[in-house]
Amino acid sequence: MEYLNIIENDIGIGGIGEILPFIPIIIAFLIFNNTSHKNCLILIFTSLALGLQSDILNFISVAVISGYGGLCYWFSISKNKSKIQTRIITIIIFLLTIALMGHMIPNINNPIIINDNFVSHNANSFNKYLNIDKALAGLFLLLYVVPKPKKVSNANKVTGVLVTTTTIFIGLLLANLIGLVEIDPKIPTIILPWVITTLFFTCYAEEAFFRGFVQEKSVLLFKKYKAKNIIGIAISGIFFGLVHLAAGPAYVSIAILIGCSYSFIYYKTQNIYWPIAAHFAFNLVHFTLFTYPYIV
Repeated sequence: MEYLNIIENDIGIGGIGEILPFIPIIIAFLIFNNTSHKNCLILIFTSLALGLQSDILNFISVAVISGYGGLCYWFSISKNKSKIQTRIITIIIFLLTIALMGHMIPNINNPIIINDNFVSHNANSFNKYLNIDKALAGLFLLLYVVPKPKKVSNANKVTGVLVTTTTIFIGLLLANLIGLVEIDPKIPTIILPWVITTLFFTCYAEEAFFRGFVQEKSVLLFKKYKAKNIIGIAISGIFFGLVHLAAGPAYVSIAILIGCSYSFIYYKTQNIYWPIAAHFAFNLVHFTLFTYPYIV
């Protein structure tokens, strides 16, 4: 009962109606690679209908998100279209993804799930939202744009684990040395909603975009160059770092390093699950063992 009381104070969800639209999204993330697109679309449009009913969305925002999904589908069947058409679709998807993941589309009221919470004594409070716009953008990318995950060789599995472990160690060591974080072991009472939002609404969505879209299209753009894969890793990693600009230049520098490591893991495995896992592992270690989000 005490735990439930703490959760009520820390979580900002207004009621079960605000949670329901996100259950089909989470299910779709879990099964997208093992079921038909039709089943995932049923889940997506169930989520949109529930979002309408709970006033998280209105008809305009539903139309924008549905149109974005249509563009992603068109992209998946546009291989026989002209290069100009393909490039135009790619640019539009890129811009719309930024708008959706950056919460720039009006008439979307993402409910807050972690409200003004302190998990470290020397850090600011933070909020986390159930971002239906970001989640659905990532889900449409996984369905229609990101290449299907390939089987990973044992050697590349070892590489993935080693790079993930090294990234966690070096990234957090550097953050500690420059004063962004301190060692602060804890298991906060909000860990369950944090895990759900971080895994599905951050890691799945962001890796679909930065690795499955930005990195893939950067490699394709520079396919005539021998260093195309290095260029793709660099562009994806730098872009990933720059979206953290609000946290300051030191944070951005570390985010670029981390982003490049996720890009390298994706390059080696050609399997989107691996950078998703690496991203989540880093965030989980940061959350439970260090100052979160960072020292102020």
